[in-house]
Amino acid sequence: MAWVELATALQLIRLPGTRPWTALWAEDGHYFLVRGLEEPFGSLFETHGGYYQFAARAIGSATGLVPLERAPSVFAYLGALSAALLSLYVFYASDSVFRTRWARGLLAGVMVLTPAAIYEVSANGLDAHWYLLFACFWALWSTASTPRRVVADALVVAVATVSSPLTTAYAPLALRRVWLDRGPGRWVVPGLFAAGAIAQASYILTHPGNTRFADFEAGDLPGIFAVRVAGSAIVGDSLLQGAWETFGWSLAVGAAAFLVAVALWALGLARGQRRLFVLAATAYAVILMVGSAYLRGTVESRMEIGAFSLNGSRYHYVPILLVTAVFVALGDLRGRLRWARRVPALVVAGTLVTNFWPPEGVRTDLPEWRDSVVAAEPRCRDGAETVDIPVAPPPLFFARLPCDDVTDAARRVRASANPSPSDGRARDPASGGG
Repeated sequence: MAWVELATALQLIRLPGTRPWTALWAEDGHYFLVRGLEEPFGSLFETHGGYYQFAARAIGSATGLVPLERAPSVFAYLGALSAALLSLYVFYASDSVFRTRWARGLLAGVMVLTPAAIYEVSANGLDAHWYLLFACFWALWSTASTPRRVVADALVVAVATVSSPLTTAYAPLALRRVWLDRGPGRWVVPGLFAAGAIAQASYILTHPGNTRFADFEAGDLPGIFAVRVAGSAIVGDSLLQGAWETFGWSLAVGAAAFLVAVALWALGLARGQRRLFVLAATAYAVILMVGSAYLRGTVESRMEIGAFSLNGSRYHYVPILLVTAVFVALGDLRGRLRWARRVPALVVAGTLVTNFWPPEGVRTDLPEWRDSVVAAEPRCRDGAETVDIPVAPPPLFFARLPCDDVTDAARRVRASANPSPSDGRARDPASGGG
């Protein structure tokens, strides 16, 4: 479990600016903390944003078990820990494709350390379902029939399907698993997938609503995929803005051409299920990017000369990982020109190194939660029953909390900052203590 501990710690410490365990991020505070305090573990299957988000609800419910002032540490730690555990799962599940440990290890490392995760995805509860979405791909691709693996695959699929509606796109993979698996538990994993996918689809169809943040324009898709997916896999999000400003559409053409060349080379070398994997990973990189863009809009990610933003990077996280898997697969295959075939994998490794410490971004200057709680308490003393406490990114998000909880939390924060003389940590000079 050394990798889990290391991967968890690296996710927490590499974010620039305000430490993630001291600040709440977006819906973590705005929705999941509030419901977690109101009814711990009683709202796990409530929907938000038009679909079930079990993973975020579970992490939010856990905050109801700790003092309010410590809520950010729960979201940050459990978000990072879940990503680390899922990366370990992917390390083992990817043995269905990769022959070598270095290939599986690189993919697991990219899963938690890819630069695309820094801007929005890392170390929070809200975006834990993106890690599950990638892990679910491997759970359905795998046909391992040992009891331990069936249980692990089933757990990943069950949680993923009730955490993200995009998992429904994996239906062909579930059918493939049924076709290829001859073990006694062949229906367990596909059955759980079907149950979760049907639950998501049923809710979405019976509760139609607009989930788009911006307009959708199909013409934006090629540029977004070429730069934000293929380009990020090659350059890294931290360096992507500089590359776009320097090379413009040449970056898009070059990144797309590189991906096509790698995929075609891998298809030429691979045989059987490995060839099908290259096709599936490439296709799903496109399908999931397009699906996310259709649901949320394309304008905030549109590629335009003279303008660049990493907004919406969460929607590109899984497609980037699938593209990365194709790069790694080429180097893992048998054949001539071994070191030439490993160049794409070396590019991926180099991207992790050069982007490890990201520049300042939207999560840099976040409001410190403990300070915000203390600052809100005077409004409670003025007679308010609830107060709105800002969370990042302000002023869009806030946590509306009962004053009883806020007052108790503020009292504990002040007590920890100004310990009494009797505890030996601080002494009043006027008392004669030395």
